[in-house]
Amino acid sequence: MEDWVEKEVHIPNLPQVASHQLYRAMDELLTVQSELERQVFHAVADLLNLEVDLLYFDTTSSYFEVDPSEAPEEESFRKQGFSRDKRPDLLQIVIGLAMTREGIPIRAWVWPGNMMDMTVIKQVKNDLIGRKLGRVISVMDRGFSSEENLRILQQAGGHYIVGEKIRSGKAAAKEVMSRRGRLSSSSGEFAHQGNYRGGRRSASALCHRVQSQRSRASTEGTEEAARVIERGAGTGGP
Repeated sequence: MEDWVEKEVHIPNLPQVASHQLYRAMDELLTVQSELERQVFHAVADLLNLEVDLLYFDTTSSYFEVDPSEAPEEESFRKQGFSRDKRPDLLQIVIGLAMTREGIPIRAWVWPGNMMDMTVIKQVKNDLIGRKLGRVISVMDRGFSSEENLRILQQAGGHYIVGEKIRSGKAAAKEVMSRRGRLSSSSGEFAHQGNYRGGRRSASALCHRVQSQRSRASTEGTEEAARVIERGAGTGGP
């Protein structure tokens, strides 16, 4: 981290700094976190002329090498929960990130380690209102695709692309697969594209990933599904 300050960034009158000083400074940044993140994002958006039409969101977890029995009784943040690192025996936190199609961060969140993915979408939607992003298409995996979350994503004319198992038995999956569409495969991924009108207005592309490795084809499929939604929104429906 010292090399980063010395060689990669410019901070007036600070030629070098120790890591522990930077860690202490982070406590001060927490008091202005929301406004700081907003200003940094808009500065970067202006600099790079970003067009935020697709918004990618996902969560992960990060664990601590601390035995749960050693944690203070009043501990409310580091909790045991579903571990992406396959360490359910340790305390952890849940981290969320929203970013543009170019991978530029829009906003980050940190939640207690026992927070479930299904429960964070309302907060994410509300917190992003202050970013003044306009109407975007939210892209998420099937871990967020409850009926309540999809209704939240549709509020204020929003749209979404979410992953869903083809054989999930859900009404949306059955309807999309029953319509005429396109079935394609690339690098172990299969995708069926179709239009689905659920509630007032929406469109979705359902993907069944048979291998865990992501591919460029999945990104291209997401962007093509976004174009389908945009055309539907422009004409009042798919």
